[in-house]
Amino acid sequence: MIERLRSVFELDSWQVFPVNGPVICRGCLMYTRQTRRPDLKYRPFAPRELRLTAKSRNLFEDLRRHDILLHHPYDSYDAVVSFIESAAEDEHVPRSSKRFYRTNEHSLIVPSLIDAAPRKEVTGRGVEGAIRRRA
Repeated sequence: MIERLRSVFELDSWQVFPVNGPVICRGCLMYTRQTRRPDLKYRPFAPRELRLTAKSRNLFEDLRRHDILLHHPYDSYDAVVSFIESAAEDEHVPRSSKRFYRTNEHSLIVPSLIDAAPRKEVTGRGVEGAIRRRA
């Protein structure tokens, strides 16, 4: 396999470094930051923000008119946070249930659910445990 790769990439033997075990490339990121070749770096990326249609005052009005598809990481996750916060505050939403696969102490979603719990049924389950609080 090494000879085939050397042939395909036209490498001399001194350009191949055999190692005993897997190659961990965490340290390689240092070299990408230090290079003075911007053409070799990824361009900065900013996810697209969700924009409501001109006829809508809030996300729920937009959802009544049409579906909204979010594609992460290309669309900002702020729309999801805004949706959950709006549902937590909306008196017409009787319950809120979420499945968390990843969250941390800086979550913007969990405080909204905790604030809504006295007014509605709120459940949240995650890998690290379950939270259940009923109003």
